Amino acid sequence: MEEKHVEDSSFVEDGHTAVAKAPDGGLNVRQALPVWRKGVAWSVVLSLAVMMESYNTILLNSLYAAPPFQKDYGVKLKSGKHQIPAEWQSALGSGTVAATIIGVLIAAPLIDRFGYRKVMIGGLVWAFGFSWLIFLSKDLPQLLAGNMCSALPWGAFIVCAVSYAVEVVPTSLRSYLSSYVNLCFVIGHVIAAGVLRSSIGYNSEWTYKLPFLLICIPPVPIALALCWAPESPYWLARKGRLDDAAVAMDRLHAPHPDIDSKALVAHIHETFKVEQEMRTGGSFVDLFKGSNLRRTELATIAWTSPCLVGYVVQFYQTFFFTRAGFPTEKAFALGLGSYAIAFAGGVTSWFLQARLGRRTIILIGLCFMLPVMLLVGSLDFVKSQSGHWAQAILFLIWFFGYGATQGPIPYAVASELPAIKLRPKTLAIARSVYYTVFISSTVLSPYMLQTWDMKGKAAYPAAGFTAFLLVWTYFRLPETKGRSFEELDIMFGLRLPARKFSSYVVTEEDRRTVGHI
Repeated sequence: MEEKHVEDSSFVEDGHTAVAKAPDGGLNVRQALPVWRKGVAWSVVLSLAVMMESYNTILLNSLYAAPPFQKDYGVKLKSGKHQIPAEWQSALGSGTVAATIIGVLIAAPLIDRFGYRKVMIGGLVWAFGFSWLIFLSKDLPQLLAGNMCSALPWGAFIVCAVSYAVEVVPTSLRSYLSSYVNLCFVIGHVIAAGVLRSSIGYNSEWTYKLPFLLICIPPVPIALALCWAPESPYWLARKGRLDDAAVAMDRLHAPHPDIDSKALVAHIHETFKVEQEMRTGGSFVDLFKGSNLRRTELATIAWTSPCLVGYVVQFYQTFFFTRAGFPTEKAFALGLGSYAIAFAGGVTSWFLQARLGRRTIILIGLCFMLPVMLLVGSLDFVKSQSGHWAQAILFLIWFFGYGATQGPIPYAVASELPAIKLRPKTLAIARSVYYTVFISSTVLSPYMLQTWDMKGKAAYPAAGFTAFLLVWTYFRLPETKGRSFEELDIMFGLRLPARKFSSYVVTEEDRRTVGHI
């Protein structure tokens, strides 16, 4: 759809001439939080929907080891035990994620047309209706159908969450709210692990029925709350509705002498003009043209990296705890503990973001996680119980490092890198690649951990990907901390190398230059 570029005379007459830095009062984090508390609150509420995806993902991967689920959904082996066949584990994982990919690609143009709020509410209504298919399923085909149908809006939830997060608060708060989306993922894992820890004691169909039932609850209160949420001022301004954007902006912050909603919307409008002069475009094809291609590459690899650093083994840590000699119930408890540690890491990342740039935090995290993952794989050659214990402990250490660096920070980076007009589509492509990598991980994991019996050596591919990301981040990933979206547009338009982003001073001459490139 062709975007409108409307010059609102009231904005021009009031003298609101945008500059490179957004006129948001120049508040630091502590100053901005109370002023922008309403924008923060709405972003937090919208991001809660992301927990549904992470809850369901961990739920299935953990239930494969639950005896009641194995008995009711699996096949009987010669030994008399029951097991979910590897091909069905792969089908459930990859089929669900394939549906999510379809959903996220459909969601991007819907967001462009209807806005974040309406797409979120529609997705939540859809998820509520089809989640009951999971609860009522009697066999693996029915379970697969229920998961695929309910998973369609999941991709829309996460794209809306990170996009909305960076569009309803000032520059100083952007990374905290976008990385909070990852924390919602961790919270979903913690809830799933906690529910399983409680239900495993039933030793009946309610071992899995109770977790399935809880899938159906969250969509209703979140959808009701979002009925009163303001639309993103960026989306409204892109549609030419500048006065509506100013009204929405007023709903995001408290009165402050240095903050004028009309001035903020004028800055947004000026940024759109920069992108229009740069011929940014607005279609999926435009993602792979000019400077957009670089931004698509950066956002895609950055957002895929959390899946690569823990490839295959990240979501199967219960396997390592079981192998270390823990009974099933204790292994589930340790699984809960690992996600609690990742949550603590996520909170730690907020303190790191106050002092360090996004690129620096990611580099530190990769340097930390690489040797840990190599040790997890190498300890497999130690044929003793102490070696297995060491693997389990190292996994817990790895989860803290992941939660503090590589887990949350790519969410902030990926949401800040795209052009504003292309943000939903860029993030849709980036998330689709993430899901594709996740599918390959889901397909390979039962074979690597069961059929091929690689055991701890399954950590080596993750270590290899971590090494690749370390090199890529050093040479390719620019620093985005403290930059307005207009500044980022101009710097990408100038084709600055990654190492210059952190120190480059954007001038009005640069602004005029990119308009003629």
